[in-house]
Parts: sequence; C-alpha cells; structure tokens
Amino acid sequence: MTTIMFQNKEILSFLYFVCILKIITMKKYLLFLLCFAVSTAVFSQTKSFILTGGWAAAMPNYSDVSVNGFKIGAQWEKAVIQEHWGMGFEADYLNFKQIGSTTASNAVIKYRSIPVMFYGKYLIGNDKLQGYAKGGGGFQFTRVSSETPNLYLKDNDFGISLSAGAGGYYTLTEYLSLNLDYELIFLTNSTYSSGIINSISLGIAFRVN
Repeated sequence: MTTIMFQNKEILSFLYFVCILKIITMKKYLLFLLCFAVSTAVFSQTKSFILTGGWAAAMPNYSDVSVNGFKIGAQWEKAVIQEHWGMGFEADYLNFKQIGSTTASNAVIKYRSIPVMFYGKYLIGNDKLQGYAKGGGGFQFTRVSSETPNLYLKDNDFGISLSAGAGGYYTLTEYLSLNLDYELIFLTNSTYSSGIINSISLGIAFRVN
C-alpha cells in the first residue's frame, strides 16, 4: 500500500511538472504572438514613390539679385512607426538662368545642380490630410556655364547638401495622393553666394504596397 501511494505521488508530480512546462511553453508562444502582432502594427511600412516639380530661387555669385528657376525631383519614401515617422531618399534637378552679372553685363549664365539626400520626416494628421516637417542631408553636383559673344566657360563643383522643409499630403485614392512641399536647400559650393535655395513644389505620390 505504501509503495502504491509513493508511485502515485511520483506520477502526480511528473504530471504536475509536465503541465507546468506546457503552461510556460504556451505563455511563451502567446507572448511571442503578442509581440509579433504589436511589432507588425507599430512597425508597419508604407512605401511611396513621389514625383515633384515647381519653382526655385537662388542667389548666384557675382549677382546683385536672386534668379528664378525650376526644380524637378523624385523621392522614394517609407513611413514607419504607425506612419508618424517617415524616411527616404530624394534626388532633385535644379536649373537657373541669369542674364548679365557684375563681371559681364552681356553674359548668359546657366546653373544646374543635382542634390541627392537622405531625409527624415515627421507626419501628423488623418487618412485624408497630413502635414509634415522634414530634414535631410547628402551630397550635390553643380555645373555652371557662362556664355558671351566671344567666350564660353564652364565649371563643375561638388559638395554637401542639407535641407529643411514642410508640406502636406492630400489623399485622392488608396494609392494616390497630392503633395505640396516647401524646401530650403543649402549647398556647400562656390557657385552660389549664400548657398541657399528656396523651392516650392507640387507633386503626386504613388503608394506601392
């Protein structure tokens, strides 16, 4: 009788240990599934491809006034962390034309710059309308040419580009949005006297996921 009771206690202890292990294992699985669900919701990614174009103004060297031009660009953007934060890459083409300068009144001077930057963006709003502030940095290439009736000169420059700006999105459909963007770009080269370029662009964003 004593032997049977001892064996029953061993069996009960073993079953109790197995049940505890199963409960712990189940809790681990549940915890894993909970973490996975939260991370999927929090770190869900929305990818967009954005095409922009608009007005730009700069102050070139050897000029008393700013010159107007245009900017066209493309952005690849990814929104993360409940779509309040975004990041991406931006490449722009800036073009300015100046008639006359302080050194040659009859010169036609053309400025072309290509800044390529990585940027971060913070977004607020709802599904229909969103506003944002952004900042970024990268590098840039600049070509300047000067032409007079008797002479043609050109030069290339390379440097750092920094940017800050703000704008907004207006959702048209699930996969299409309008984008209005103001950007202040700083270029570190000898072509522009202050290095600062102002731009206002209108774009269209394509959601690709």
